[in-house]
Amino acid sequence: RAATDFFEKKTRGRLFEAFKPAVTKSMEQVGTVRAYKNLLDQYEALPVSALTGTQSLNLDDYVTNKALDGLFAMIGAEEKKIRTDPAARTTDLLRTVFGQ
Repeated sequence: RAATDFFEKKTRGRLFEAFKPAVTKSMEQVGTVRAYKNLLDQYEALPVSALTGTQSLNLDDYVTNKALDGLFAMIGAEEKKIRTDPAARTTDLLRTVFGQ
């Protein structure tokens, strides 16, 4: 998973910034933001909420990060397939890098 880890390290921040507006817009369109805000308002009214510390409850950040986690998991799975299955090396570049 070395190539995936390298790619993630170099691109995750920029991908986060690119994905987040689309995630935010989509969640607003389907009513997720409104429902989450109502839930968060109720949570913050509970005395126990003061005991949970300063954990981020930003839904946009959470969903964007989970989307990127999924993206890199899929890339990692494809990398594994390319490394272990010669038939998955479908381009000249892949054959050059990973062998025939």
